[in-house]
Amino acid sequence: MPAAKPFYEYNARARKQLRAGAIPARVYRPEELRDPRRASRENLLVKIAKEKDEAGSWHTFRIPLKVHQRWIGGSIDIQSQVARAVDAARKRGLKAFVLELGCGLGDVLAGEKAKYGDDLVTYGSVLKRTRGADYAGVDHLLEGELRNCLPRRQIFDFVFSLTDGSFSHTRLKAGSLERVIGLLRPGGTAALHMGREFFSGDFESLREVKAVLAENGIKHYATENDVLVFTKPYPHLP
Repeated sequence: MPAAKPFYEYNARARKQLRAGAIPARVYRPEELRDPRRASRENLLVKIAKEKDEAGSWHTFRIPLKVHQRWIGGSIDIQSQVARAVDAARKRGLKAFVLELGCGLGDVLAGEKAKYGDDLVTYGSVLKRTRGADYAGVDHLLEGELRNCLPRRQIFDFVFSLTDGSFSHTRLKAGSLERVIGLLRPGGTAALHMGREFFSGDFESLREVKAVLAENGIKHYATENDVLVFTKPYPHLP
């Protein structure tokens, strides 16, 4: 009986489609819920992908960041937002703090971290840490549900999520959104992928979100391509 070929040889076409953005990324299960053989194959694919791009431009689960941003219509320009945050922080003589909700393997901010060095401090949240991942683009990894893992004393210049899992997989959208607003520095920006079903069908939650934004003085926001984008206003002087 001939030896079995490596998994990726059978899936060259699938890997090509992934790189081209023709098929969506899969949602990965926690380690303890994975089939051992499937988990081994997934880890191998991640290793191959990271070897193919040493610059760190690959998004979570082998999808290039530029492809993912094309899927969401460019609504979240990570590089520009991080550059703006770092520039503003430097003018104040401070470091810029950026948080990615649902950071996957932590690769999205790797390029920006290498570019700005100590001037940029990155945080990333995951439901559960992936065994063996180095999280190269994340200085501080937050593990657990959003309502429990978000820091209480740190404020951020930019908070974002590129996948809808951070909000569409929770029943606490409004509560999580209020926490995110509380994490933002006045003048800081949030860009949150809320999920297609959120804006198309979950009208009760959408009303709740609008109410949360209004309560926090946020009058202007955008909801293009399932992404909620807003800037936290500065407090008004009496």
